[in-house]
Amino acid sequence: MKRYLFSAILVLFIVPQLKALDCKYDERIELLGIICNLAGLEEYNHGWGRDYINDVDSLFASYSAHPAVKMMQRLNRENGIGYDAPMQFALNLAKRNDRFIVINDSIEQRWNGVDLQAVADTVTGFYNDTRFGTFFNAHKSFYQSRCSQFNDKVLAFFNRGWYTRFYGCEPAEDFNVLIGFLNGGCNYGPSLDFNDRPRQVFAIMGYVMRRDSLTSYEAQPDVYREILVHEFNHSFINHLIDHPQAEFVQAMEAPGLGVKNLSETVMTMQAYSDWMSIINESIVRAAVVCYLIDNGTVAEDIRNAIRSEIQQGFVWMPELVQKLKEYKAHRDKYPTFEDFYPQIIRFFTDYVASREDAITQAAS
Repeated sequence: MKRYLFSAILVLFIVPQLKALDCKYDERIELLGIICNLAGLEEYNHGWGRDYINDVDSLFASYSAHPAVKMMQRLNRENGIGYDAPMQFALNLAKRNDRFIVINDSIEQRWNGVDLQAVADTVTGFYNDTRFGTFFNAHKSFYQSRCSQFNDKVLAFFNRGWYTRFYGCEPAEDFNVLIGFLNGGCNYGPSLDFNDRPRQVFAIMGYVMRRDSLTSYEAQPDVYREILVHEFNHSFINHLIDHPQAEFVQAMEAPGLGVKNLSETVMTMQAYSDWMSIINESIVRAAVVCYLIDNGTVAEDIRNAIRSEIQQGFVWMPELVQKLKEYKAHRDKYPTFEDFYPQIIRFFTDYVASREDAITQAAS
């Protein structure tokens, strides 16, 4: 899941007002989460939100054969609809009177060939038949208490001002944080595109209640903060190459394809199946390391973060972090990250060339 500012001096001292970031809950997210739970999708059946799961089981178990549940089972089996795909669909729904309608049919490829409004109509049937609105309204105080906890434990220590200083610009997207109370340990980053307003980017955080009766937000706030740092970085980076008219897409294509060729197996296993995703993820993850450095993280934790990226196949991470340090050290020359992006292209071009040379030498 992108942008740019005034002058090099102002970059260092002025942080524009950003929209207040506040964790929220969403009826559509809970509705699709419960349907997926009843359909038996493993990622919606972790059972880690025990206090909430008990209520869901007691009130919805009798609807396990509802047409919406059967439909989700079929979509999962035939189209691979699971993990983030139901959450993305949920965000593309709007309630008009007593019916859900699809507000944006430009969603990702697993939904190709699916009659989205027919799915929405079946979801509407589940909503009405189960009196879901009554369940949702009865749990609002619970939802809000957990969101407030997330705000206090995670967002209160999330340094949003770092982004404007680091990238030299304000984000070109609208960032939102939601909790999906059936999502267990899974966290998703869907987005919505609209013609008349900025792209809406979401961090949908999972919900875990530990055996010691602490939520994961209380016990491991740093983990969730790092997830948010990662997701928000996408808002400043992806736009530079993520569509055919993007400013640097043509220049980055050749090195991007080269990086994909060197890492395709491990990247595909993580669902990074195209060169743009691999490049964007690389830069985002390197920027997370810069955030950790700039926000006082202890050195060993930073080293562990870099090791973790190497273990996930981003073997160029130490060198890429060093490249971003070069950007940080020369902000007079590069007021914005966009100004520095040609150096990122050169980095990947040189990296691919050096690896291919090494392969050729080893094979000769």
